[in-house]
Amino acid sequence: MSYKVLRLDDFGRGITKVDDSICFVSNALEDEEVDIEILEKKSKYIEAKASNIIVKSKDRKETECPYYSLCGGCNVMHMSYNHQLEFKKKKVERILSKFANINNVVTEIIPTKEFNYRNKVVLKVIDGKLGFFKDKSNEIVPIDKCLLCSNKINEVIDKLKDIDLSLVNEVLIRSNYKDETLVSLTGLEIDNNIKDKLDFVNNIVINDEVVKGNSYLIDKIGDYLFKVSYNSFFQVNSIGVNLLYNEVLKNIDKVDTILDLYCGAGTIGMYISKNAKKVYGVEINKNAVDDANYNRELNNVTNIEFLCSDVGLIKDKYKDVDLVVIDPPRSGLSKDAINNVIDINSKKIIYVSCDPVTLARDLNILKDKYVIKNVKVVDMFPNTYHCESITVLERR
Repeated sequence: MSYKVLRLDDFGRGITKVDDSICFVSNALEDEEVDIEILEKKSKYIEAKASNIIVKSKDRKETECPYYSLCGGCNVMHMSYNHQLEFKKKKVERILSKFANINNVVTEIIPTKEFNYRNKVVLKVIDGKLGFFKDKSNEIVPIDKCLLCSNKINEVIDKLKDIDLSLVNEVLIRSNYKDETLVSLTGLEIDNNIKDKLDFVNNIVINDEVVKGNSYLIDKIGDYLFKVSYNSFFQVNSIGVNLLYNEVLKNIDKVDTILDLYCGAGTIGMYISKNAKKVYGVEINKNAVDDANYNRELNNVTNIEFLCSDVGLIKDKYKDVDLVVIDPPRSGLSKDAINNVIDINSKKIIYVSCDPVTLARDLNILKDKYVIKNVKVVDMFPNTYHCESITVLERR
């Protein structure tokens, strides 16, 4: 028996009905007619995958990745890229409407490079086989390359196949704008002599110890250089982050003071520093603050300073701030943090979010004091259901 796909959920899965139960179907598009393979029945819904496409959507494309049906990394590669963009824009619109009653504010989605955009990848190793976990399992899918990764990372993956990785559990690979590479190996009793076999890698870290080169790379966003430690957060889409930060900058007139909350290694703060007399960055992670201070010296930015603190604990620390920039983790703002943002009472807020659900939750509180001018979505993670957004708010 075949089933008609009614619509998509927020994770890019098709939704249909099976025996009066909601059924989520991976690898299915709206208005398609599909045969399904049921994967799991739960009390309130069913999970399945499309085993045969009887009536195809005009927005379906053949996937170029041989691992797509197995690997859990990508979710919407079967959509044409234009349809991926449409899906993500509608998703953010729907979530803001559902959870915050905010409508007609999503004005644009900004596309990025569809493939070869990732400057970082983490691979698992089981019995010497290098790859990704299957979706919702600990079973490995050995790979030769990943279409989302930079060409340089794929070169490293290809050469790693010829090395005995039987003592390794995990491999992290980074590349930068100069195509320099950093590899971090994690496992039990890894022989440091493995570094001699990794002569094609610029920097090597084994179990958190540097054995060749440095524990970091220098990467670039716009005209600014940034230290990227092997285990630190840095945006994985080098092209996308330029588009994201340019969009933030477009919404900043010349101001006296900017408060950059969840500033990380100072990337946004330094990128927008030319539009302010003073920028203050707040970040709870000490290593990130150390990197931020390093990056300040590296770029000779003299009008920025950093505080190592929980954003929820800065009450009364900053007054008369013209603009607050917020780039929180996926969990969004804590109760104390959002109260502090409201108390600061800046003229404008720019909220960069990687999760539209927590964004909607926070905007639902902020909208009492601020007018939401517009939301723009940036497709930072093509071929997955994830995206970033930029929301501009102005004080009522």
